[in-house]
Amino acid sequence: MKIVPLSALGAILCSFILFPSLHAAGTDPEMRKLLASDDFESSAMVKIFSQGDSAIPKLVDALDDSDEYVTLHAQYMLRLIGNEQGIQSLQDWYIQPQKGSWVMRPRPDPVPLTDWDYQEIGRILDSPTTKWDDHALHYFFALMIDGSPHATELLNRIVMASAKADKTSGFSELPVYVARRKKAKSVCGLGTPETFARENAFFLSSDQMKKTKIEVLAYADERHRALVSLSQDFGYTYFVVLKRKGDCWAFQSIEQHSINN
Repeated sequence: MKIVPLSALGAILCSFILFPSLHAAGTDPEMRKLLASDDFESSAMVKIFSQGDSAIPKLVDALDDSDEYVTLHAQYMLRLIGNEQGIQSLQDWYIQPQKGSWVMRPRPDPVPLTDWDYQEIGRILDSPTTKWDDHALHYFFALMIDGSPHATELLNRIVMASAKADKTSGFSELPVYVARRKKAKSVCGLGTPETFARENAFFLSSDQMKKTKIEVLAYADERHRALVSLSQDFGYTYFVVLKRKGDCWAFQSIEQHSINN
């Protein structure tokens, strides 16, 4: 199965928009060090995620840092942690006139989706399927796991439109994802994030899952949130964030992150 690829975060820069340089110098020094780290993807990202909701104010401050990479990574971490207040602050920042920051295209897309997200999805639906890219794929993932009536309606529209997609694009596989999602299993009680991911990763076939390594990279917020990687020796790496609801785990976001070499 061929899936529309998503570059590793370090290579995503070509999809960012560069605006002409604003920026205050109010970033927390320790947070700035992590966000600017050369090993952001392999270490610093996990350390920031483990701070959970307590990291949100510092990440919001970092949006106006003078270092574009700090700004990029702050955007990414706000979306990865998925705190609703942090997401709202990020979206408010997106619509401000920027004077010199790198602006990251949304991903991952945490649920519940917001009005801002639905506007983005509307733009995708208004465009021909030949223009769909990994941006559309990640919103498809988000609609799948949001589950609200509005999300379900838009999901059905995307699936119908995907019938017109190029068979080599990966979007023709969307109905398969939906069918797998309907077979999702609840993991409650003593169920682990690894178990939930293995039973509910609708974006992987059973054969792909057999070749997939699942690892919890970090917990946050008293183990109510978990960052899990699903990786293969030859294929995509997925970062998923799981959130505990009562006694059960559920998806908060899914990101097709990179192709392993």
